[in-house]
Amino acid sequence: MKLLFPMCLAGAVIGGFPGGMVAFFFAAGTGIGGSAGEAICLIVNLLLGLGGAFTGVLLAKAIRGQPKIQVTEIVLPVFLGVLCGVAGYLWLYWAISYADPPL
Repeated sequence: MKLLFPMCLAGAVIGGFPGGMVAFFFAAGTGIGGSAGEAICLIVNLLLGLGGAFTGVLLAKAIRGQPKIQVTEIVLPVFLGVLCGVAGYLWLYWAISYADPPL
């Protein structure tokens, strides 16, 4: 658990916050605007946050060498991935809303 939490958190943060820019360019590349474009951006950001968190868990498991799956290895990445994915989306939404010139 000492290695699981920091690795999972680092993966979720990397997937959620810089992933927000990737999600923005993905949503902008689809050409869909309005609330559908925002929904695409949110979904991609959540997927990147979850992917980063599960990647962190896999790295922690590889370092520990533990093949058995525990409940915390499923619940913790889902919680942290969703939390960082939504926070990354809200950060991106705030940055775009207050950009000068407006985007």
